[in-house]
Amino acid sequence: MPSKRVATDTGLLAVRLVLLAVALAAIAYGVLSGELQVVLAKGVRVCLECIGIA
Repeated sequence: MPSKRVATDTGLLAVRLVLLAVALAAIAYGVLSGELQVVLAKGVRVCLECIGIA
């Protein structure tokens, strides 16, 4: 008979794996939909404004 700790560890592992899968799916969706360029362009714009070039 498994202990309660093993069941809890198994549940925690399952939650972590599901969250990892969701995160990877969200990253893949963002890259495939072109959001990567949008985020990079905004980051460059903010950086240049902080430096005072733009």
